[in-house]
Amino acid sequence: MVALGLLWLLADLSRQVDEPQFAYRYSRIAFALGLGVILCVGSALVAALWALFFRASTR
Repeated sequence: MVALGLLWLLADLSRQVDEPQFAYRYSRIAFALGLGVILCVGSALVAALWALFFRASTR
C-alpha cells in the first residue's frame, strides 16, 4: 500500500513538471521502487513457504 502511494506520488510529480528529463528520471525511480518492493515481497513469500514445507517434511 505504501509502495503504491509512493508510485502515485512520483507519477503525479512527473506529470506536473513539463521537463521530460525530470519526468523520465522519476518514472525510472518509481519503476525501480516498485520492482524492489515486488522482489522483496516475493522472496519473503518464497522463504516463508519453503520454511513451512521444510518443517512439515522433517516431522
